[in-house]
Amino acid sequence: MDTTCPLYVFETFTWHDVQPDTQLIVRSNGKRFLIVITTETFKDSPPIQQQYLQYLKAIQLEDEPGDVLEDLEDWILQPFLTIFRALPPLLVESYTLQDYFSAETLSYTLRVAERERVPVPCDKPPSLMHMGVPLSPQYFSGFPVLRPGQVEIVSNNFDDRPTKVRINEGTNCFFKQLLPGDLQVLQNELKIYKRIQEASDILAGVNVRIPRLHGLVQGDDSSIIGLLLTFIDGGSVTLLCAVDSDTPKALRERWAHQITFTLKCLHKAGIVWGDVKADNVLIDANQDVWIIDFGGGYTEGWVEEQLAGTLEGDLQGLTKILEYLKRGSI
Repeated sequence: MDTTCPLYVFETFTWHDVQPDTQLIVRSNGKRFLIVITTETFKDSPPIQQQYLQYLKAIQLEDEPGDVLEDLEDWILQPFLTIFRALPPLLVESYTLQDYFSAETLSYTLRVAERERVPVPCDKPPSLMHMGVPLSPQYFSGFPVLRPGQVEIVSNNFDDRPTKVRINEGTNCFFKQLLPGDLQVLQNELKIYKRIQEASDILAGVNVRIPRLHGLVQGDDSSIIGLLLTFIDGGSVTLLCAVDSDTPKALRERWAHQITFTLKCLHKAGIVWGDVKADNVLIDANQDVWIIDFGGGYTEGWVEEQLAGTLEGDLQGLTKILEYLKRGSI
């Protein structure tokens, strides 16, 4: 592992709307830390308990509590930094999705000793959320199915959430992880990728930049935990972020043409994009655009709800994108 990697990588943070309970998951040197804070955690120190409750109150009052959340996360994790630093480095030549998802999980809470917050292992740690989506094989017949151990993670930091992966000893893919609530999204995407596969004659041109489905990753309980999609080199920047006052007019026009052409080809193949918006257009390393995300739904401000999932809705969203390319604002 690269020695310049951060000490830990944040994974999830959840809190209860009524009870002052929180759960934080981070990763460090190949281990997963589940940190649980409950109403009893700081009972022996009213000042520390009050500080914790003030953080939670601020989160509930904010419409977008990003900064407050970050402050609370840092406050909770500060006593764990010594533990993270003492972990032996993760020295491996190859790391797979199996390694990532089955990482050793260490469960902790905090207690107060001599007015300091001290990490304490949990005797009965809460269970982690179930992964993946249960799905009948009829929905994904015709696509390769791989196990997590067959999918290698390509990263300098194996604590990061896996996105770039390698299959078949050479093919790089984008790993799109699925959560238990993603059943409808998964069904929608599989239906569209099946149509893309069947319409290869219409969508075969190099100028039709849409991801293809290379396979599905199935967990030990047969749930689908992720999709293996075309890896878009340099494609971490969306059109929403790429356009500003300095973007050359010629580049804006090029992107407008590419999006319009690709959507026209999709419609010719009988495929609806669905959630049309600038955030679902990626810019690759060659400054070309890719249309992504066929999970359905809509985003307010881009497509009217009653038109979502229709050709008319796609065209409405396209008009908004073209306007955005001209003006740089929605």
